[in-house]
Amino acid sequence: MKNKCLFLDRDGIINIPLVKKNKPYAPTTISQFRLYKNLNKTLNCIKKFNYLIIIITNQPELSRGNLDKKTLDKMHDIIFSTLPIDDIFICKCQESSSCNCYKPKPKMLYDAKIKHNIDLKKSYFVGDTHRDIYCASNAGCYSILLKKRYNYEMISKADYVIEKFSHIKKILAR
Repeated sequence: MKNKCLFLDRDGIINIPLVKKNKPYAPTTISQFRLYKNLNKTLNCIKKFNYLIIIITNQPELSRGNLDKKTLDKMHDIIFSTLPIDDIFICKCQESSSCNCYKPKPKMLYDAKIKHNIDLKKSYFVGDTHRDIYCASNAGCYSILLKKRYNYEMISKADYVIEKFSHIKKILAR
């Protein structure tokens, strides 16, 4: 039997992004890396619905030299030690590269599908940018947009729109 999965973007969903000129950016230092409060309660509830929870994240600052692998690993250690996350898939390429994993390309979701025996048609992807919404669509799973002050243009593109992360429970409990 295939698993259902809740895919999550990292920056803007799991941790607080740096917002400059109404555009979100990933933290590049541990001191900038802060998880949103109350995620654990919602994610533990989602685990009771028998969903895997997997983070799918673009981290182009690695290839740009603005983020080192050791710092990224520390950030992910914080996530794994704090939240019930099953796995994290990372694209370290830049948007301009010819890689096939940079969101909105769906390769990271396909890799997760193979590794964890996931049924993408029964899975959801929560994100806060157009890359996340289109990645979900490209992979054949449902998209959920978490409304932020910088993403109102995407509201009509997502399958679902939520105001607060905890509202996801209503969608997944169906």
